[in-house]
Amino acid sequence: MIQNERILPFASCPLTPRRYDSSGRRTGLPTAPQSGCVAVLELDQKISAAVAGLNGLYPHFDRFMLTLSANSLLKGGVITAFLWFAWFAEMGRPDRVRSQAKDDRLAILAVLVSCAGAEIVARMMSLYLPFRPRPLFDTSLPFQLPEGVSIESLNIATESSFPSDHAVLFFALATALWAISHRAAVASLIWVTVAIAFPRLYLGLHYFSDLVVGAALGMATAAVGMKILPHLQVLKTAVLRSRTHPAYFYPLFFLAMHQLANMLVDVRNLGAMVKSML
Repeated sequence: MIQNERILPFASCPLTPRRYDSSGRRTGLPTAPQSGCVAVLELDQKISAAVAGLNGLYPHFDRFMLTLSANSLLKGGVITAFLWFAWFAEMGRPDRVRSQAKDDRLAILAVLVSCAGAEIVARMMSLYLPFRPRPLFDTSLPFQLPEGVSIESLNIATESSFPSDHAVLFFALATALWAISHRAAVASLIWVTVAIAFPRLYLGLHYFSDLVVGAALGMATAAVGMKILPHLQVLKTAVLRSRTHPAYFYPLFFLAMHQLANMLVDVRNLGAMVKSML
């Protein structure tokens, strides 16, 4: 049984009403812990402990993991490149039926819209579920940051670990490729798992269940979005405008892709600024 009361119960566990500790952070414990819930917590702890034990053994690898985790080009840049490829793939394939290419583009736009919805859901879960500190702050786990990097510089102390918004966003984007190219989808899913999800586990930024729930939420949202949203007239019009008015469509499309590659950081900062002024 895990005794560390700072750990957030898994999402399926019954929770006590929200309460706050002395630092003002939300906290909560199961009122009636279930065996499945406890098993997930214990699995999280065991996996994090095993991964943390590797920290410091290979300093260059630790630094590489930190670079992968922080570098937007290696995270969102690669995934959005896959999506750009899927968007323009028809141009290099004369045998591709125009209607099929249109469906592919509708699917991509549907997933982009779905990603916004999934990120909102993940943010609401992060804000309104009991606060879960990052594994990095658990003193029972031997996590070590690369030399010269402090916990304060990561600016994550006030952000809940559950669920992983990185997993939500990038697994959703990778899912978009499945309906277009299975090979590209598999390659992107491998990249998201190895280059985005694993470094966050390795560095103690997320527990295993944070990433699994985030990935499931992102993939499910993308799959539902690709089924429902392509029927919306606004998306059909957007695809049409990409052909008839490319000078207007593609600057906006580029900005949307750029923000996705950067985890919507600029949009969040603008939102925080507006909120502070109200």
